[in-house]
Amino acid sequence: MTELIQNYISDFRSKQCHAGEHDYLLVTHSSKGQLGHALTISGYQKIFEQIRKNSNVLSDIVGHSLRHTWNVKFSEMMLMNSNSQDYITYEKVRNYLMGWKKNSTTSDIYNQAFIAQESRKIMAVIINPLKNIVEDKSNVSNSKKATRKSIFGF
Repeated sequence: MTELIQNYISDFRSKQCHAGEHDYLLVTHSSKGQLGHALTISGYQKIFEQIRKNSNVLSDIVGHSLRHTWNVKFSEMMLMNSNSQDYITYEKVRNYLMGWKKNSTTSDIYNQAFIAQESRKIMAVIINPLKNIVEDKSNVSNSKKATRKSIFGF
């Protein structure tokens, strides 16, 4: 996918007269006076209609899902490559890149999947040692029972 986007940028987008005037990835390629301007919402939706129509693998994709995926990937990258002191800066970067207001809390909505994913990881770390403790106690208890059986003969 990355290669396809790079090809689009270098082979098509860069050749549109107004494309260099803004940071939008997708631009119009029609000659109706909008050549190179940011793609409209309806144009964006039409692209995804075509993708759904022409792909068995992506038949359920909607453009909006890319925002959720991007936010999860951004959060994963920030978790791996930063420290807690950078959190405010990274949230400002996220808001800017997503086109949200400076102090927007919209990322809370988009990060629900990431937070659920991280919560499951944390719970696994907590539960596994507890599970081992319970199993160890169970083994000790069972060995005591086995010892008692052998001493008392039943």
